[in-house]
Amino acid sequence: MGKNLMEEQVLLSAQEFLAHMASIKNKEAVDLRQPIQ
Repeated sequence: MGKNLMEEQVLLSAQEFLAHMASIKNKEAVDLRQPIQ
């Protein structure tokens, strides 16, 4: 994979993660103390 393709994949992944976090209704139950893998 080229550098630009990898960067695009990382950005897409981050956007999907943020969209998922925004969609969670009960944010009190979210625990981000463990590393995300």
